[in-house]
Amino acid sequence: MVNLASALELLFDRLGGLRAGGAEQVPLRAAPGRVLAEDIVPGAPVPGGPRSAMDGFAVAGGASQGGTLRVAARVLAGEAPPDLRAGETLFVATGAPLPPAASAVIPREWVDWDEADPMAAPTPGTMVRIRIPALPGANIVQPGEWIPAGVAALRAGVRLSPPAIGLLAALGRGSVRVRLVPLVAVLATGDELVAPGQPLRLGMSYESNAAMLHAGCREAGAEVLVLPAVRDDLPALRAALAAALEREPTLVLSSGGVSVGPADLLPAAWRGLGAEELFWRVAIKPGRPVFAARLGAAAVLGLSGSPAACWTAFSVLAGPLLRHWAGWRHPFPAPQRARLAEGVEGRADVPRLLWSEIGSETPPLARTARRRAPGTLAPIARANALVLQPAGSPPLPAGAEVWALRTDRVGEAGEADARALLSAAARPGPLGGQRLSPPPVPAVAATAGAKPAARPTQGAARAPGAWPAVCAVGGRSGHGKTTLIEGLIAAFQAAGESVATLKHHGHGAPLDSPGRDGFRHRTAGARLTVVSGPGGILWSEAVEGELPVASWLTALRERAAAAGYRWLLVEGYHRARLPRVEVLDTAQNTEPSCDVGDGLFLVAAADPRRAAVPAGVAVVARDDVAAVVAAIRRVCGG
Repeated sequence: MVNLASALELLFDRLGGLRAGGAEQVPLRAAPGRVLAEDIVPGAPVPGGPRSAMDGFAVAGGASQGGTLRVAARVLAGEAPPDLRAGETLFVATGAPLPPAASAVIPREWVDWDEADPMAAPTPGTMVRIRIPALPGANIVQPGEWIPAGVAALRAGVRLSPPAIGLLAALGRGSVRVRLVPLVAVLATGDELVAPGQPLRLGMSYESNAAMLHAGCREAGAEVLVLPAVRDDLPALRAALAAALEREPTLVLSSGGVSVGPADLLPAAWRGLGAEELFWRVAIKPGRPVFAARLGAAAVLGLSGSPAACWTAFSVLAGPLLRHWAGWRHPFPAPQRARLAEGVEGRADVPRLLWSEIGSETPPLARTARRRAPGTLAPIARANALVLQPAGSPPLPAGAEVWALRTDRVGEAGEADARALLSAAARPGPLGGQRLSPPPVPAVAATAGAKPAARPTQGAARAPGAWPAVCAVGGRSGHGKTTLIEGLIAAFQAAGESVATLKHHGHGAPLDSPGRDGFRHRTAGARLTVVSGPGGILWSEAVEGELPVASWLTALRERAAAAGYRWLLVEGYHRARLPRVEVLDTAQNTEPSCDVGDGLFLVAAADPRRAAVPAGVAVVARDDVAAVVAAIRRVCGG
């Protein structure tokens, strides 16, 4: 028997490369949910020429400031527009192409004309009056505004959603190159199994695992062959497994026959066929009976016949492996902190994976499935998370903070840390208070002349006061800095490192919501207000002007260090000269708003190729949270 960390390592190291790198060209109708294997770069800017963003009147030059004009023509989407001369206007529909002379499109609501039906488009020759002027370029979609020339519309590695399929069609693509998906042969074993829809005799059970595994494999992006159930007979098992291998699957996935009873013959059947065993049984509960092996180019996974144990092992072992094969960037369920709504009885000798429901409360509450009949799927069918009770954990009281894996949120950024959580759960000790070791993250690609700071060696002593490490995240409004901070918080917390944050409200935003007691105290004239409760403490003090962050950052760090925080992330305060990550939406601007002298060491850009990065500053993609975390650790001493 192996622990969960070793099981994951063996699966991904020994089997993870079975489908690495393969791709195929498929028609768009077969591409939804598949992983893109190529960058989609249009050969020309999109749109190729100016077009109207709404129904209205195209005008030239000074005519956009008002006056009376003659309608020269009506132009619909797909029609070529005539030239636009002085004193004239064109009535244009949304999406209609515009002539080069058009400087603005005036919405039809801002224009009057004399016709019986005000909703009808004016006929050519009609005189119209513009009531409200428009700025140059108003309501015009400029060439390349949607997709500039040479910029990828979609990147390799993206799962193709319905809008992505629509975008490909809009770019004229009838087919697309996608990652190969694994083929899975699914079969159930057991003398007691009866096919659904057939009469059920005393002591028999309807076969449910194959249907459940078929659905799980399809959801993970695999093609699936469901084979007939096999009775508990060694020659019959060998024959069925050999027949499954003839289909050349990536994975033979079975349920039943892998425990230690007299009818558990599956490991012996695989060994008889020459399979190379990786492990048999995993130290988790439920889901311990797992047999993993490799035979030629096929992977082998035998799961428990108990439906609850079968689905638990699939969720943390087989499902992530299938999504990895299919090309998913983030194959694990998303980690989330939660608090137990009710206590959990019993000590966890091995990691316990507790099916739970997590709602939308703040903080999130996890309601674990009560133990009724062992193996039943009824509570699991309603669950959306697995709460982790690590090995060696005592009973957990109501309100205890726990880690959970959100099985309804697979594919989200930051999930690489879920594997680290599962591995850490195999070791004695609380998950919340220890630093985890997630899988390696990609190195930051630095620009010429960049000299990233050396990262402290593992286990090196840290000077007193080194924690929390401070990093600022800046950027113009609307460029995505808060979204990045949310991703950083999730990544650090998934590594067992608590985070404090500081937000700069340059416009004097209230620190408590209108109508709440703290806000009412402030507006009544209180200079110092402390709001305390189960959700935390809000400290609000009125000061003249704006205090520079340097005047109180030391005290804030001391408070955060006393509470055990490892990171302090500062949003804003551009001129505080803190180590800084600048977030850049290159569709709006290509240059950071601060320079290297203000502590800038990394730019996280929507399109790194378009970012005007200062010399000595690294640049990564804005949504590559793992790369940003790696850079912050190197520079800020993490």
